Amino acid sequence: MPMTHLRAYMTFNGNCREAMSFYKHCFGGKLHIQPLKGSPMAEGLPPKMKDDVLHATLASRNIILMGSDMVGGNGLHQGNAISLLLVCGTEAELK
Repeated sequence: MPMTHLRAYMTFNGNCREAMSFYKHCFGGKLHIQPLKGSPMAEGLPPKMKDDVLHATLASRNIILMGSDMVGGNGLHQGNAISLLLVCGTEAELK
C-alpha cells in the first residue's frame, strides 16, 4: 500500500550547490544537480547566474530534499524560502 510522503523544496540565493552538498554530508544518499548552464532558461539570464542551480534533488532513505537557486521576482523573504510538498500514492490517501 502506498504511503504519503512529505518533501521539502528549498529556494536559495546562489548557494544551493553548497547547501545541498552539506545535506548530502549529513544524510548521505544520492545528490543530483541540474545546473542552469546548458538549459534553455540560461539564454535570457544574466551571465552571473550561469553557475546557479536550476534544480537539485537529494534522495536518502525516507528523505527527499529538493532545491534551486531560481528566486522569484520578489526575492527571498523570511517564510518564502521553503515549500512542503505532500505526495500521496492514492486518491484515498489524498482525501
